[in-house]
Amino acid sequence: MNSLKKLLKHHIFYAVTGIFISIVFALNLAFFIFANINYNNDIKRTHEKLLDMVAHLSIEDPLVIDAYLEHYTHNNQVIITYVDANDTLVFSNDTNQTLTTFEPLYYNDNYVGKISVNYESSTLSETYLLGFLLLNIASILFFIIGTWLFRVFLYKQYRMLNQDIDHITREDVLFKFDEIRDANHLITSSKQEQIKQKQVFEANIRSLAHDIKTPITTALIMAEAVTTNRMDPLEAIKDIEHELKQAAAMMPQFIEIDFKKVSYTQDISSFIKTFVMQYQAVFETKHIKVDTNLEPLLIKIADVDLKRLIEHLLFNAFYYSKPHASIAITVNQALRQLIIKDEGIGMNQDTVNQILTKPFRLEETKSYHKNGTGQGYPIILEIIHRLNASIHIESELNKGTTIEITF
Repeated sequence: MNSLKKLLKHHIFYAVTGIFISIVFALNLAFFIFANINYNNDIKRTHEKLLDMVAHLSIEDPLVIDAYLEHYTHNNQVIITYVDANDTLVFSNDTNQTLTTFEPLYYNDNYVGKISVNYESSTLSETYLLGFLLLNIASILFFIIGTWLFRVFLYKQYRMLNQDIDHITREDVLFKFDEIRDANHLITSSKQEQIKQKQVFEANIRSLAHDIKTPITTALIMAEAVTTNRMDPLEAIKDIEHELKQAAAMMPQFIEIDFKKVSYTQDISSFIKTFVMQYQAVFETKHIKVDTNLEPLLIKIADVDLKRLIEHLLFNAFYYSKPHASIAITVNQALRQLIIKDEGIGMNQDTVNQILTKPFRLEETKSYHKNGTGQGYPIILEIIHRLNASIHIESELNKGTTIEITF
């Protein structure tokens, strides 16, 4: 079974380390090839200059060849053997007689002798070798330090991730990872939803129990009146039947209750805050900034109605706004108002009057939101009517719209 610990501490570490080694090896190989090419070119240029100088001195000043080669071998740490045109040894520092291959020397097409040179122990060779060794040492140190830092980083990420997971069900924690924060939001929202459903269920059960108790109690009183001869049986039976039918009519509410459709007192600002966070990624697709100024405001409203109300108003502002615009959401506790202001395409007064009376949609709005049907406002107007609230719309073409709902 896989685990986050194995993923971060082993799988990723080994994979990245392998890639790191491959990159370091490739860079060293590239440097070696590049250095080798440059080394051979430098040796070739140095060798050609040496041959030209020896050939020149052999004709122009043969007496200084020995001194020149002595000085040259001393400064450049090379092994040289030079024999003149008469096969006379002029100079050699090859004490171990390792030089066996000679090449002829010519000056203006005249043979002046032959020479053999070994650059393996030269200063130039030592410089390139030292540079390559230093590069390898630096690469090894870089690899060790890099892998150590990477391992420390992975351990730190694992501890942070583990800490986030340990507190995933808590509501008072700042999470390091967005995905776990989102999961925490879903978990805590689910817990809050369960608590809320339980409270709504219990409140409605108590209310229904009280409502159903009244006709049953009335029926029992009438039955008792019949048994004590205080009421006519036929008249009592009709009244008892009526009361029992009322009680029976309430029974489906116990079975078919839908918590989301049950109105209860809740803070709409909390819902709006959660809604904006949940759909933040959607608003960012058009780079739209959503500013909120939310004061607590308790309204008796069902979840499904509140969701439809906020969803329609906010997404209308989103759909009909251009990129980089802004949307302002205000909840005013003193005035008991919800205000949503956008910088969208706006409407003229005729359009405002139309959407407040019937399903209506302008043809030109399809370029902003092609899937709209014009049915949104009739739905929210029906919700507003049931809440005994009022709506006021101010809008101006190409400048935006402000919607005020007063509860």
